[in-house]
Amino acid sequence: MKFDLSTLAYAARVECVAAGYPIQLGHAQELLAAAVGCRTFASLQAAAKSSDYIGHVLLDERLLAARAMELGYAGSGWAEPILKALKKHLPADRVHETPDSFFTALYTFVDDRAINDPDVISQTTMTNGWLGEVYMPLYLEGHEPFEEGSASFDPMDQSEDDFSFNITGHVAMEQDPNKPSWGHKVNVEATLTFSRLGGCLFTVPELKVTHAKLQWGGLDEDEDERPPRRDLAHMLAEELGLTEEEAAVLEYEVNYNESKDGLTYSEILEISPTNDSAVLKKIKAKHGTLSVHVWPGFFDDVKMEN
Repeated sequence: MKFDLSTLAYAARVECVAAGYPIQLGHAQELLAAAVGCRTFASLQAAAKSSDYIGHVLLDERLLAARAMELGYAGSGWAEPILKALKKHLPADRVHETPDSFFTALYTFVDDRAINDPDVISQTTMTNGWLGEVYMPLYLEGHEPFEEGSASFDPMDQSEDDFSFNITGHVAMEQDPNKPSWGHKVNVEATLTFSRLGGCLFTVPELKVTHAKLQWGGLDEDEDERPPRRDLAHMLAEELGLTEEEAAVLEYEVNYNESKDGLTYSEILEISPTNDSAVLKKIKAKHGTLSVHVWPGFFDDVKMEN
């Protein structure tokens, strides 16, 4: 968001006057600077010039009260008119009265960017479901995981100006019982970064998704924790409702249900009508068709012959 200091300082003066605090423009500039964590208006100007866009603003009520006393203004109540000025001239969801409000905005940002990330979308599409739970806790070295509504974090208590949060979570989908399902949970890893420009001014945050993988059939995605690879006849028998002896001699072709950009939604076992009629009857009884959809990567679980 653009940070027009002239407009903001004038607006702060107008709101202060309306609240019963008649101040001159120069003092309004200094109070505005203190409200966003800068010691002077000059330092606020320098911070605003360091970036074309400012992502978020956090109110520093303690510094504001101290600066008001330095300028000879007694009493409290300065935060409300200046906060009102900021929210009138900046996106209200980018101006935060407390650290918890700031981090709630970050959680919302992370959730939104995660579910709209192309890699995550390519995995959630394969579930044939719709959005359910999004769980993306923020991890910062030396701290407990930050989850919305639990642990709080004040960036102003930190000495560094660059923040990098590791995120290990998931996007879970609700399933349509009338569609085939290969799994419902997409494991997601990502990194959230942003910097302090000065005071309580922060850059636009960035989210980079580094990993997105669907848990096939609800199994853990780590290879060591997956069931051992199985014989093809056993897998086909289990999927099609056949005996292993019947599956071992089954004739079929494999086609792919793909999007225009090559994303595989499912693999299709096209069962040949030349198979034994009793076998065809069993398959139709279970699936209602001889074109049976199985999850993408179905054959990845097949034990390779030596």
